Amino acid sequence: MKLKDSLYVDNCVASVDSVSELEHFRTETQRILKAAKFDLRGWKNNFLPVIEETVQGSSGAVEEKEVSVLGLTWDREEDTLSCELIRTENEGEPITKRKILSVAHQLFDPIGFTCPITLIPKLLLKECWKLGISWDSKLPEDVIKKFKKWKDELHELKFLKIPCRLSNLDLNESSLTLHTFCDASKLAYATCIFLRAEKEGKITCQLIQTRSRIAPLKGISIKDGITRVQYWC
Repeated sequence: MKLKDSLYVDNCVASVDSVSELEHFRTETQRILKAAKFDLRGWKNNFLPVIEETVQGSSGAVEEKEVSVLGLTWDREEDTLSCELIRTENEGEPITKRKILSVAHQLFDPIGFTCPITLIPKLLLKECWKLGISWDSKLPEDVIKKFKKWKDELHELKFLKIPCRLSNLDLNESSLTLHTFCDASKLAYATCIFLRAEKEGKITCQLIQTRSRIAPLKGISIKDGITRVQYWC
């Protein structure tokens, strides 16, 4: 069952509680997939210094502190996930609506913990749509200034990290509850979900999912009201 829930296209990502469980999962996974002619290799873990396989399949000691996991950066020493912009655009290109969209989509964050950051280019694009600006036309100076300020601060993303582990407590023996928060404004609305774990008087809370959306292009009317928009969350 763990293998079935751990496959993402051609990647296998799983969490275990001990080295022995890791070795068992790895052995059984390779056995099952080998029967279907799939060669699962390139294993990475944070049970240092467990011997791992490189992409080529040979054995070697752990060296890389950070590795890519489903588009996010996994710090194996801290056991945290972070999101970092992959710069592919030409810095000399003019800033257009197409450029803003391109840069914004270079940020891949399936969890949503960078929502306050990724929301900004969406709002800038909405502003461009309201002005009737085409994809490759020159943008107003105030929009360009806001975009440059946002892009110049993206290097700070590498310091924004969230733990992979949902709780330091044993979740199988803890009381678990989900807590959802939402809010809205005339510009955007968002929601976030936390997992609260309690065991023997000890409590932990961890963010597990966040989503944000910009308000409709037509805006939020007095009839809609902010309270109604909050229900959209």
